[in-house]
Amino acid sequence: MEKNLKSVIWLAILMGFTSTFYLISLPLHLPVVATALIIAVWGFFSYRWLTSTIPSGNTHLLQKRDKIRAYIFLLVGVIVIIIRSNELAMQYGHWDSWWLWDHHALYLQDPNHWTQLFTLNDDFHPDYPLMLSSIVAFVWRLIGSNTIVVSFAIGFIFALIIPVTIFLSLYTRNLTVAAFAFIILIFNDAYITFASAQYADQPLGFFFLCTIICQQYVTGNKWVPAVIGALLGCCIWTKNEGMLLAVIFLLFHYKPLLANGNYKRLLAGISLPLFCYVFLKINAPANDLVKGQSMTTIHNLFNLSRYQLIGHFFHIRFIGYATAISVAAVAYGAYCFAARRNPGRNILMLLTCAAGYSMVYILTPHDLEWHLSFSFDRVLFQLIPAIVYVMANNFARLQITVSEQFQ
Repeated sequence: MEKNLKSVIWLAILMGFTSTFYLISLPLHLPVVATALIIAVWGFFSYRWLTSTIPSGNTHLLQKRDKIRAYIFLLVGVIVIIIRSNELAMQYGHWDSWWLWDHHALYLQDPNHWTQLFTLNDDFHPDYPLMLSSIVAFVWRLIGSNTIVVSFAIGFIFALIIPVTIFLSLYTRNLTVAAFAFIILIFNDAYITFASAQYADQPLGFFFLCTIICQQYVTGNKWVPAVIGALLGCCIWTKNEGMLLAVIFLLFHYKPLLANGNYKRLLAGISLPLFCYVFLKINAPANDLVKGQSMTTIHNLFNLSRYQLIGHFFHIRFIGYATAISVAAVAYGAYCFAARRNPGRNILMLLTCAAGYSMVYILTPHDLEWHLSFSFDRVLFQLIPAIVYVMANNFARLQITVSEQFQ
């Protein structure tokens, strides 16, 4: 794993620890300065541990000249993201930002009355995981102000870090593919708009992306399952959909993660965010999708028009938001069909994730068209970072395979 990519993975885990430990500090009545010092110490030692534990070797290294070009390209891309985020982002975020995440953060900012968060009515969704809200609340308390700059900065960080992560994970094997994947995202207006909207969907997409990247390093390193466990815990602690993504990921990758005692390290990594998630579910009201179920659910399962409407949304929105990705997916699918090649475990996993999301819509007690219109775009961008990476990774491997055949 490239050194800078290790730093990105560490940052993801640090975000998870910051959020969960801040929540734990509230019932313990720890001063915010003490909380910050503990987080800083943990961050220092976890960085040293992570960078020395995960292997750094790459089988397809760039020459120094090409590496310089890669970092110049990355720097220019970062500048483009900054400019485009400034053009497309809303100062106060979209309504989910201040209605849900910042509103929850206002309660979590108060060490004496933070449990009142769990008394809110369903309109404010007090059952939603608190990854993003906890980080915002922690920073607010630390600086002594609940300025909107904090939420905006966090949203921008995720808008920036997702394409950077994809580039860093690919450029040493195929710079052209890495650059193309990077460009697809930074020049996608919908991605920049949603990523900088201060939603929790982009953090979820980032953590899931990092999980998929780390999966490649499980073999031969006994501590990578602990990192994967922490990242899956971050997914769960970010949004309720994260539990679905974590379960599907484990179903597709359980063998190496459970072998040779790896399950112990996986459980160690996931334990803290999972504990916070269970604490939340015990204290918060039931989710509106769960308690809204009735005998109508059975009828919805066999209502063909609901499947057609969901398929229509997938078709229109995915092509509309991700035309280049759609073209790449069709090209890769055609190649796999012609070569009688398996499309890959991660492709099948992402299709299963999409099917899982579709089933949630099938079972929703709300008006389906309203629910799709209200949330489908954001749900789609939970998966798009992983889709871009998996497709680009497959194309990079394909190019390497073809090149080796002609050597």
